[in-house]
Amino acid sequence: MLRINTLIIFIALYANCFTVLAQTDISAIARQAYHEKWIENPNLSASIVELLDSLHWKREFSAFCPTDGSPAMQLQNKGATGLLSPPLSPRHPWEPTDWVENNGSWKGHCPGDSVSYIYYPTLQINNCGPEPDLPPWLEECSEEFSPWYIELDTELGPSNGSIYTKIGNDGVFNKPIIVLEGFDFGVGGDFSSHRHGSFGWHSLYGCDLDAFPGTEAYPILIDSLGNLGYDIVFVDFAHGTTSIEIKSKFAEKAITLCNSYKQGNNPLIVIGASMGGIVGRHTLCLMEQQQIDHCARLFVSIDSPHRGANIPLGLNGLVSLLSVPSAEAAVFYESLNSIAAKQLLISTPTGLMEHQDAMQMLEEIGLPKKSINVAIANSHPEVELELADEPLLDWSESWWWLGTAHLTANRHPTPNAGLSISASCALPIDFIPFNGTALWYEDEIYGYYPTADLDITPSSVGHHMRLLVEAINASGLMEISETDFQGDAGFIPTSSALNCNVSEGETSSFDFMSYATEWNSPEEHVALTIDHRNLILEKIIQGELMAPSLLSNTATENEYTYNHLNPSKTWLGNTIIENGGLLKLGDDLDLNIIESIDIQTLMCGTTIEINSGGTMNIGGELGLATATLRLTEGSYLYTNNGGALNIHPGSTIIVEDGAELVIDGTNLIMLNESNLIIKKGGILRFRNNANLVFEGDGCEVTLQGTIINDENTISKIFHGGDTSTVAKIKVEGINASIDNKTNSKLKVLGNNHMILDENSQCSIIGDGTFIVTEGTVNFNPESILNQTCHVQLINTSINGSIYGTWKSENKLYVTECDWNRVKLKSSNTRLFLYENNISRAIINLNNTTFNVSNCNIYYSIFKSIDHNNVNHFSGNSIESEYGLMGASVEFISGTFVNIQENNFSEGELGLILDNSKSTLKCNRFSGFDVALTLRGKNTTYMNSETGGGFNVFEDNGLHINFDCSQPPSIHLGNNKFGTYGTFCFSGTLKMICNNFFHLEGNNFNVTQSGFNIFNCNPNCLSTSIITSNNLSDEIVISCNDDSTTTSDDGKKVYLENSGFDLLGREITKEENKSGIYFKRRNDGQVYKNLKLD
Repeated sequence: MLRINTLIIFIALYANCFTVLAQTDISAIARQAYHEKWIENPNLSASIVELLDSLHWKREFSAFCPTDGSPAMQLQNKGATGLLSPPLSPRHPWEPTDWVENNGSWKGHCPGDSVSYIYYPTLQINNCGPEPDLPPWLEECSEEFSPWYIELDTELGPSNGSIYTKIGNDGVFNKPIIVLEGFDFGVGGDFSSHRHGSFGWHSLYGCDLDAFPGTEAYPILIDSLGNLGYDIVFVDFAHGTTSIEIKSKFAEKAITLCNSYKQGNNPLIVIGASMGGIVGRHTLCLMEQQQIDHCARLFVSIDSPHRGANIPLGLNGLVSLLSVPSAEAAVFYESLNSIAAKQLLISTPTGLMEHQDAMQMLEEIGLPKKSINVAIANSHPEVELELADEPLLDWSESWWWLGTAHLTANRHPTPNAGLSISASCALPIDFIPFNGTALWYEDEIYGYYPTADLDITPSSVGHHMRLLVEAINASGLMEISETDFQGDAGFIPTSSALNCNVSEGETSSFDFMSYATEWNSPEEHVALTIDHRNLILEKIIQGELMAPSLLSNTATENEYTYNHLNPSKTWLGNTIIENGGLLKLGDDLDLNIIESIDIQTLMCGTTIEINSGGTMNIGGELGLATATLRLTEGSYLYTNNGGALNIHPGSTIIVEDGAELVIDGTNLIMLNESNLIIKKGGILRFRNNANLVFEGDGCEVTLQGTIINDENTISKIFHGGDTSTVAKIKVEGINASIDNKTNSKLKVLGNNHMILDENSQCSIIGDGTFIVTEGTVNFNPESILNQTCHVQLINTSINGSIYGTWKSENKLYVTECDWNRVKLKSSNTRLFLYENNISRAIINLNNTTFNVSNCNIYYSIFKSIDHNNVNHFSGNSIESEYGLMGASVEFISGTFVNIQENNFSEGELGLILDNSKSTLKCNRFSGFDVALTLRGKNTTYMNSETGGGFNVFEDNGLHINFDCSQPPSIHLGNNKFGTYGTFCFSGTLKMICNNFFHLEGNNFNVTQSGFNIFNCNPNCLSTSIITSNNLSDEIVISCNDDSTTTSDDGKKVYLENSGFDLLGREITKEENKSGIYFKRRNDGQVYKNLKLD
């Protein structure tokens, strides 16, 4: 049988797929020194990548001089051979000087520093990477197989592998870099050589360049980071062809171990190459969704197939055909048809459904949200690969009397995409005994080709066909020449590596990206060219530069600036700003301003304190340099008494989920167009009478999380010098809340607009008080405000869509406000409405005590059910309209309601009293179809004996409608019933049979006698009720009906020496009876007047 013995070599290239995870060090003093020198004069300083390259390839020596006077730090590459020697004179401004040989060593020191640095040039370097160190989590590994091997059972099945470690030069496991292996075709492995499959620990150090040419520059990166104290952690999956999801479980285990066993709180960095980038992306996103802290500040994807990878269908088909006669090809065929290959390859004979599902999954989870995300592509979006329109492989040869053998792997059938022959073969595999007749294996296979020719589309280069040919030639049974095949084809499309189509203007979902230059495209898959390493190292090493832990007049530094000149300074760690200390995020004096800078606190726990005399500025004072500070999960920013936190024009503070901004006894100042965003789960906390002050126009607070006003704290949100400026408090989402703790008051004062976004919800909670004065509360459609604490609204506009709702479950006081197009639902509480303009609103009360006085209520519905205690509805002007879904005012059940001196006008239904207890006095009803409806078991007082009466009904279709109601106390009520449309009274009353309904002592229109009343008593059902009245207009109706006008009508005036009753009505001296009255003296003061006679 013909056997292609070395076909497995092809496994190699697709296996260079792995992920690097790095841990930064806040105290990288040496790197800081380099950076500061670079800021002073970039021309004197080589790029960081050039420096590292020179150390690796040129065997140069370099060291850094720290700026704090501590000893110099050595930076050398242990992956290079030969001895390293210091230069006689420094080539870079950060290096020590005055080197002197001293008994085989070299001695030097930093400029202006007496501390000597001794270098011993005796270190010999191994050629191919070090042995791994024992892991810090040794007790969690398998003693049976290897100290690095871990077995993990998951709900998806076993997810096993080895986690190798190499501790950095500082000897402390505090800055782990995790390397996640990607797709590995190899089977088996060797614990002694530290590998599962083809790719292993030493492959990471460039020991297998023939198989993995893209790893050539990795030793530069790994050795350099190791010498800076980073700890290398390599994850080698036991099954390299398993699914993204199963690998993700093991990657999560590695991340968890690093976070658990590292010393300090440095965040992680995840770098994934090829499939490793997909696994890393999936792991970080899944941990975020499950609210598990991954503590990763940076995620870098290197030529990863976010939208799929390409292995030519012709090659795939040929391997499938060869898998029948060749056992080795069968193994490789199984790998190409593994779940991982089906998930990632765009075109496979059998994996279309798995690929589509995987791509949909990746699209749905997106990218990690808590890290900065960087994408590298080993290709240029405009440079296609050059392939001839001929088969990838077209070999044939006549084998004497056996016949003609051939192998064919077709290219993309341009322009006729779709179902087409992808490969065919004809090979002799055996002979018939005795006569020597050859047995041939001949077959062909079809594939479905996509419209795009993925073999030439802008991509990194794949050498898959060349490796297959080399394997076939190595079998010795045939010889395929260079003219018989095209060895290279596109592998990872640029659009897939960057997760966007740059050439079509699609916006990238990554924060930063780097792709190959036009003249160097395509590059080797996952190769780290100098441009790519520049970006990665900038984000890893220079990105760890941040403010010192202490800024003050007495510290080494009293001022630190994050500026646009070096945007890689994007992290802020534990920092205390004491008296005289100044931390600036952005500087107007920076002449290189391009765009706003973004600063984040370190993941998994950062504390920033601004104490008395300390200052932190977000953005430049003039707004030329803008900045954003993101407080990430687990971070706290304390602005304490005497400290200053300023958000300058155009700049922003974002409080993320799990972070907290605390203003303690001082002010948070927001200037023009500045922003404060409290995300869901984020907290803005006021302590000890702290304030939020708007010092400019256009300031905006976005509330998705929580504002907390601590116990016994009286805090204000108000405008500073210019009270005419406008600020917004915008509520988004359904998790916003304002928590007023016991005995606290939070006052929102001045021209502030609180806006509830569409479908948003905000809860005002706690045992304190929330006050809004002279502001606006705007409701968009379907927005809801849930109030469970005491709220006061004073001279404020509450407006918006009729579909917005205010739900009150605690005391609500609304005074001198405009309430327009907003529903109010109140339950189990108290409501006080005084001197408000209420328009097109629906107010529904349940089990609420209310006092509604002196309000103008237009085209609205006011309805109360089961009210309790004593309730007042007095002095209001109610103007209705046709089309309202109910009466203008309706009281159902509950306790007593005093309805007094209201003016009801125009509409279908005026007032409904349903099983209610009420007094009607001095009210006016006009222009209604039905002015007053009495329903059920009512107790209605409408005469002076019961405290009511003097009501006027005029020009209504029906003055009073009875709906099986108890008869009102109307006898001798001095009520006036004027003209009407159909009846004066109509409906049914529940009375004793044959009793009269006494209406004497009221004023009825003498030209009409419209009484249409029947009894609903079951004993005399539907019998007509006889009224007893005197149709006379001689009764004088007097209820403070003073029609005298003055020049200042409509204005409030003080009436000197006047008397007033408890309802504020003016009375004359002759009217005074026993009781308590109020008098106003000449000086305007009011005093009580008790009269007992």
